[in-house]
Amino acid sequence: MIFCPFLLFLWIIGISPCVLPNHCDVALTKEDVRCNCSSKALTHIPTDCPSNTTDLELSDNNLEIISKKAFTKFTQLRYLFLSNCHVTSIDQSAFDNLTHLKELSLLNNPMKTFVGNIFAPLGKLQVLHISYDLLSKYPGESWSDVLHLTNVFTCSEPSNGLFA
Repeated sequence: MIFCPFLLFLWIIGISPCVLPNHCDVALTKEDVRCNCSSKALTHIPTDCPSNTTDLELSDNNLEIISKKAFTKFTQLRYLFLSNCHVTSIDQSAFDNLTHLKELSLLNNPMKTFVGNIFAPLGKLQVLHISYDLLSKYPGESWSDVLHLTNVFTCSEPSNGLFA
């Protein structure tokens, strides 16, 4: 009962927190549904975050491979953070259905390359963070369908100098 005044306060200001079975924290505001699953030693994308999640924080986990249609249920996602997740591979259709995504962070993952057209479903993507990834090349077809991309953050160039 000690937490009741605090929960009431959060509800009054428009934030409704809860904790999911996989220990992800969910915060609801009038405009956003934020599911924070960072640093939970996850090896796969959680399925119990709400389907109307707008911000999904998965950084500092052990995801390694992002499988096809991994984010299918998250059709309202606008922000996706996959930094420091040991990602080595992202399937061609992993980002299908993420048509509202504005920002994607793949910082500090040991990927060697992107599959061609990997970002094609992300028609509204504006910001991409790929700094400190071990990419040997950045295929030109990866960018061809991302019409609204305004910022690509990278602190290292591809090992062979190819940024198509």
